[in-house]
Formats: sequence, structure tokens, C-alpha cells
Amino acid sequence: MTFELLENENSLTVRARGVDLFRYVHRPVMDPFEAPKPYLHPVRTLADDVVTGHRPHDHRWHKGIQITASWVSGQNFWGGGTYLHGQGYVDLPNRDADLMFGSPGTQGRKLAGYSGLFRRGPRDFTGGDVLGPAMGEQGDWVAFIGTHDEVDRSSTLLSRHVAEHPW
Repeated sequence: MTFELLENENSLTVRARGVDLFRYVHRPVMDPFEAPKPYLHPVRTLADDVVTGHRPHDHRWHKGIQITASWVSGQNFWGGGTYLHGQGYVDLPNRDADLMFGSPGTQGRKLAGYSGLFRRGPRDFTGGDVLGPAMGEQGDWVAFIGTHDEVDRSSTLLSRHVAEHPW
């Protein structure tokens, strides 16, 4: 398979077999509340089905695939509100400092990790099937199967842990 790279000032697009497989936005322009950071969207299968979501109406700071951190030394690198024990969700500043990573889970909310590599799926993937370890358990892999709207297909997304990259 041959890949083509399309560049512009703010993003790179990778194309194969006539399909734009993904766009990497490295200079996002957005409201500071959304915690501007690089992201991949849209991400497509070779059948041209989109497997990422972007700025859904209820979580405007969710953008495709991105590295996120909801609590870093009392600051937010996720976007939107951050859960703090005893306070609920509050808006934290988004700026640099000496860093100590955390999440709603480290702040007292059960089963709420919200930091690290993040993929926002399209709304039509709601209610899909997760295969692999349960929420809060560790494993070498996890898969998600979602059914697309508008086409008679499903996609399976597989994430696999690679030992030499322990993140």
C-alpha cells in the first residue's frame, strides 16, 4: 500500500487507496476552555468509515484521538470541567507548571480515569461492544466493535500494549 502525505499550515493528512485515513491537527485553533492540543480527526477505515468523533454537543473538548490529562498539578489539560472531591466539576486553568498528574479517579471519583491516550468515537458507536479487560483492570489489549450509521458495516478497533512502550 502506498501512502500520500498532504500538508498545510495547521495539519497533515495521510491518504491511501484514495481514502484520507487521518488528519493530524498540530496547530489547533479553539477556545482555551477546550484545552488546545494536537489531535487526530477524522480517522477512517480503508472502507472510508469514520471511527472518531469531534466536538460532540455535550463534550466540545473531545477531539478524535489525543493525549489528555484531566488533572495536572491542579490544572486541566483535558478541556471542560475537572472533578474535584467535595466540589464536583469545576473549571481549572490550563497553563504550565511543575507537573503532578491525576484524574477524577485520583480525586475521589470511582471508575473515572480520564487521562492518557484518548479516542472519542462517533455518536453512532454508542452502545458498542468492548472486548478484553473490564473497566479498571489491566490487560495487554482491548477491542471495541461499533456499528456505523448510514452504512451496513461495523468496525473493530484494536488497541494493543507494546512492552517496549510502557505508557
